[in-house]
Amino acid sequence: MNEQSMRAKVIALVANVPPAAMSAGARGARSVRGVQAHGAAGAGAVGVARADRVAHAAAAARTGYTTRAMPAAHTTSAARTRVLTTGVALALLAVAVLGRVAFAGVPNVQPVTALCIVAGIVCGRRWGFTVGISAALLSNMVLGQGAWTPFQMAGWGLAGWGAGALFGSTGLRARISSLSARWILVCAYGFVASLAFGVLLDSQIVLLFGGAMPAQTVLGIYAAGLPFNLAHAVGTVAFLAPLCIMGGACAMHNKNSGKVK
Repeated sequence: MNEQSMRAKVIALVANVPPAAMSAGARGARSVRGVQAHGAAGAGAVGVARADRVAHAAAAARTGYTTRAMPAAHTTSAARTRVLTTGVALALLAVAVLGRVAFAGVPNVQPVTALCIVAGIVCGRRWGFTVGISAALLSNMVLGQGAWTPFQMAGWGLAGWGAGALFGSTGLRARISSLSARWILVCAYGFVASLAFGVLLDSQIVLLFGGAMPAQTVLGIYAAGLPFNLAHAVGTVAFLAPLCIMGGACAMHNKNSGKVK
């Protein structure tokens, strides 16, 4: 009995291979001996690999386990995560649209920027960008479309994308251990993003309606928009602060609940 036949029988014995599988392994071993008799180089390795596959298939049939079981479970978990993320993002989008319409009577005070930032942090930068551009487009169907719509879409979309990039799972959130410092940075980002959003809309006025204006007129347009931009920035922080407090409380609850035995 050569080495290949001996290994095939040992593998079959350890794996508790049924007689049919053993006979298949034996046939594989005999085929190996036949090839070796004709002097084919490397045929022994082929016979051993064939016997290993037979033993593995028999063990899988006996235990009901396959190597595809864990990837399938992982795929199911990933699908559930995607569904949950999509649901949260759509809910934030609905609140952003309704909130903007509800606060339309208050100049530049609206929750859209804050909700885009939350969407970027919680659901990722792609969803933050999607919520931003969709909120502008959908709310303007009620408030009125115009040349300002693409600029609003770009401003809110970039605010959501930037929040996801900076404070997502791979951003500053993973590097800053202090929860309070993290949320302070989020509120500071909301303040700066709101000012940038206002500057973008002021630039839209200069680009589309100003023409060849002198520098002092351009500066006058930005200066006139500064009070509205500051109101937007303060309003964004006012909407973000309670959301940060709630998020911090939930994070602390989850952290402490893991210590309870």
